[in-house]
Amino acid sequence: MRPQKRKKNSQPSKSQSQAIVTLVTWKLKKNVDVNAHMRPMFHFSERRIEAHVCICFIAYKVYKELERIIKIKNIDMSVGHVLDAAKTITTIRIRLTQNDELYTKTLFLTDRHETIKPLFDHLDEDA
Repeated sequence: MRPQKRKKNSQPSKSQSQAIVTLVTWKLKKNVDVNAHMRPMFHFSERRIEAHVCICFIAYKVYKELERIIKIKNIDMSVGHVLDAAKTITTIRIRLTQNDELYTKTLFLTDRHETIKPLFDHLDEDA
């Protein structure tokens, strides 16, 4: 039996959308050795579903890269704790009006800030 073609601007049914999600999730799990836990999504066009899965995949890759860097820098904290600490770090930028020079200083005020400081070492060097 030949599959039925959709009209150009018509929306797929919920079962078609679920099939797309299942297929994309299966491809993601097959191509990346990961136990992907994806929450339900409520998009009904194939393009939006693929965009949603792509954003989830990129977020996952950023998370795993941060996890890898934390391990390399020998920081004894989870990614979640590092992110919580990083949210409270302040960076000050001052531009002098006389010569238009820009000065940047990142403030590490707590012990948690000092623990994750190696992740920020390169920031003040280039400024």
